[in-house]
Amino acid sequence: MEYHEYMTPSRVILAAVLIVGLLYCGCAIYRMGPAGILDPKWPRPLPYPDTMLSQYHNWLDARYPAAPGTFKSHGELYRVRMTLWALFATLTALLISLVPPALKRQKFQQDAPPNGGPATQLGGSDATEGPPSVS
Repeated sequence: MEYHEYMTPSRVILAAVLIVGLLYCGCAIYRMGPAGILDPKWPRPLPYPDTMLSQYHNWLDARYPAAPGTFKSHGELYRVRMTLWALFATLTALLISLVPPALKRQKFQQDAPPNGGPATQLGGSDATEGPPSVS
């Protein structure tokens, strides 16, 4: 097996999708930070992830209401951020799992010639000699 046989087209496409997902997840993590939330234009429409993040935050806020007699000071921002970091870690782990097969090289046998050429026999045989005689 050669190097290119490990990096099939489907793995290349999967790696590209994972890289795009990592970049978008990184953008979402940035937008859920102070720089994004304090932006006067929050939430911005697509391609910014703000609308999806806002909807996810509202869904979590409805799912986990405040206890009676208390109030939430930050809503569910922490859960949204932790979800994004977990997604980022998962995408990174998947991308890293594609690397070892791509870096795997063919291993030759100890006395085998490179490139699959004819092996020289032990004892220093020359090309001018014929095949060994059977007696």
